[in-house]
Amino acid sequence: KNQSIEANEMAGAFCTIFESKGAAMRLLKKMIDDEIAESDSSDTLFRNSVAGRTMGAYSKLIGLNYLKAVLRDPVLKVCENARVLEVDPRKLSEGDNLDENWDRLKEASQEFLDAITDSVYKCPMEFRELCHYILTQIETKFPDMDNATALSYVGRFILLRCLIPALVCPERYDIIKNPPSMKARGALIRIGSGLQCLALGIQVGERDVHMIPMNEFIIR
Repeated sequence: KNQSIEANEMAGAFCTIFESKGAAMRLLKKMIDDEIAESDSSDTLFRNSVAGRTMGAYSKLIGLNYLKAVLRDPVLKVCENARVLEVDPRKLSEGDNLDENWDRLKEASQEFLDAITDSVYKCPMEFRELCHYILTQIETKFPDMDNATALSYVGRFILLRCLIPALVCPERYDIIKNPPSMKARGALIRIGSGLQCLALGIQVGERDVHMIPMNEFIIR
């Protein structure tokens, strides 16, 4: 078992134990305080840290119904249309059109983004409290940061620690009952990668040359 899986399991155990005592939110706020206080740069906040993993575990603990409500329909649509979302030229079936498949994949990515941005009213109050706390603590630590930039860090947390993991592995979150097919998994991973780049404010680079068309979705 690799260290990343072990760290995620430990974070989940922390959340379960503290939530059973009604103290999970207090634990998370203390972790957020410590990480922000020790950080010299906002760019490194919650990147593979105990606080970031624990917040992700907490969002899963209290937000499963939210994740299902937001992601189930677009995930099912990807699973049903996986063949025409294939964009690896080596894996195209006879008669498939790469450009048309890319158009469909970018359209599917936009559907996920729309579902996420339209879901604020479905978000659990505990989750909203946590996001608001992150925002206020970042603004306190980095007073010269404008509000839009500070909000982008909250958005990164929501996407990277909550929504993208559920999108890529929907069966682990009971969004769908059975694991997606290999083609559907590939499409979900590519959509997740596009949303991750969007959250981080970066574009796909030359190292992932076959994914460069996703930049059209990222920058628009």
